[in-house]
Amino acid sequence: MTATTLKLAQLRFGHDPLAGPEINARCTGRLEGTEKMAAMLASQGQLERLMVVPNPTESKEGTGLYFVVNGNRRLAAMQKHWQPDADVMVEITKPEKLLEKSLATNTSLPMHPVDRYRAYAEVIKRDKIDAAQLARRFGVSAKEMQKSLALGALCDDVLDAWLADIVTQESAAAFTLQPDKNEQAKLLAASIKSNAVDPRSIRAKIVGKRKDVGNLIAFVGIDAYRKAGGKLDEDLFGIKHIAHNPETAVKLANAALDKECRRLMTAGWTWASRADEMSNDWGIKHGSLARPKMPKLTDDETKARGALVDGDPAELAAFDSVIMARGFKPDQMATAGCVVTVTAGGNLEIISGVITQLAKKKKTAKADKAKPSAPKEPTNDRPPQISARLAADLTETRNRAVTALVATLPPKKLVAAIRKEFDADDYFDRLPAAMVAPAVAEMGIAMSPNVKPKVLLASAKSGAKKTGWLPPELRTAGYENPKKPKGD
Repeated sequence: MTATTLKLAQLRFGHDPLAGPEINARCTGRLEGTEKMAAMLASQGQLERLMVVPNPTESKEGTGLYFVVNGNRRLAAMQKHWQPDADVMVEITKPEKLLEKSLATNTSLPMHPVDRYRAYAEVIKRDKIDAAQLARRFGVSAKEMQKSLALGALCDDVLDAWLADIVTQESAAAFTLQPDKNEQAKLLAASIKSNAVDPRSIRAKIVGKRKDVGNLIAFVGIDAYRKAGGKLDEDLFGIKHIAHNPETAVKLANAALDKECRRLMTAGWTWASRADEMSNDWGIKHGSLARPKMPKLTDDETKARGALVDGDPAELAAFDSVIMARGFKPDQMATAGCVVTVTAGGNLEIISGVITQLAKKKKTAKADKAKPSAPKEPTNDRPPQISARLAADLTETRNRAVTALVATLPPKKLVAAIRKEFDADDYFDRLPAAMVAPAVAEMGIAMSPNVKPKVLLASAKSGAKKTGWLPPELRTAGYENPKKPKGD
C-alpha cells in the first residue's frame, strides 16, 4: 500500500458504476451518519486515511480517478463541506480482493464504550470545555454526551469491571446514581460478593429506604421539582431518580392531579378523585360504564401514541385512558366519575366512567318508585376504609420495625432461622437452569461437566439441605460458606 494525498475531485464512491461490482461490501446505510462525520471533520480534520484503488475496471472514463474501498461515508461528508481541490489523505491499495478488504474494514470490532467515554472525559479535562461544546465537536446530542460523560466519570473499579464483562452497560448506568466514587467501589465489591450485579439490585442498594418517587418527578418534570426546592441525583438513563425531598415530588404530583380532577369535572363528569384518596377496594366496590369507541386522535396524539406502541403496554394503556375519557356522552358523564393516578412510567392515567354505590342506587330509583314500598332490609355496606397510600405507608413502618428487631438477633441464630424456612426444592425448581451449576460448585460438590440436568438439579437440592447453603439474597452477616457434605 502507498500513503499519499489526492485531490477531492479525483475520488469517487466505491459503489460508483465505474468502480465495478466488487469493491464495496456495504449495501445499506451507505450515507448514514455523514452529518456526524462532517462535524468531526470540521473540528478535528481528517484523522484516518481513505483506502482507495485506481480505476479497477481500467475503463477510459475512469482514467485518473480513484475509487474508495473503505471510507465512503467520510467521502460523502467531505463532498458536502470541502472544496474540490482540497487535499485528502489516502492509502492506495492493489486492485485485488477488493471485496474482502471492504468486508474486513466494515466489520472490524468497534472501540469499547469504556475507552470512548474515558477519552471524552480526558478531552473535557484537557481542553477545558463543557459537555455541549464536546457534543458539537463529535456531532452528538447534548443529552447523549451527558450520559457518556457520566459513565466516563465512574470509578475505575466499575469501568474495569465493565471492560471485563463483570457488569453490563445497564448496571454501569445504575452506578451513576451514586456520585461518590469511593462509595461506587464499595458498592461494586459488595454486589460482586453477593452475586447481585444486576441494575435493579444496584439501584435498590443506592436508594435504600428513601421513597421511590421517580415516576412522580417524571410526571411533574425535573425543572418544576427543582424550582420547588427539590434536590435529586438524576437518572440520565431513565426515571429512577433519587429524590432528596420526596415530599416535594408528592406535593407537586398531587397538585397536578387535583388540577386534572377539576378539569374533568368542568368537562361534565359528576366527580373526580385521586386514586390515593379512594378506598383500597374501590375497583371492586364501584361499577363502571361500558367503554365507548376510541375518539378520533389529533395528529400530535397519533404521533405520540405511535412512539409508545413498541414500549410498555401499561404506558400505552394509560395514554389511551386519557383519550378515552373524552369519548363518553354528556348524559353518561352526569352519572359517573373518574379516578386519576400516575403510572410507574410517570404518565397520567384516567379511569373514567366509574359508578359509585350511591350512583348505582340512583340509577334504579325510577324503577323502584313504581313498586309498592317494602320494609327496608339492613344494609351490608362495609365501614369506611383507609386510602391505599396510607395503608402502604403503615406497612412500610411495620417493615422498618421488623428490620430493626431482626438486627438485634445474634447473627448465627438469624441464619439458623432463615435456613429453617428456606425451601431448597422450591427454590431450585424455579431457578434458571444456568444458575444451578454455580450453586452446586459453591456447596463444594464436584460434578462432571457432562452431568445430566436432572442429576444436577437433584444434587443441588440435597446439597443445599446437607450443607446449609443459602442463595445470596438470604445471606446475612452470620452466614459462612458451606463445607462439602459428608459422604459425598
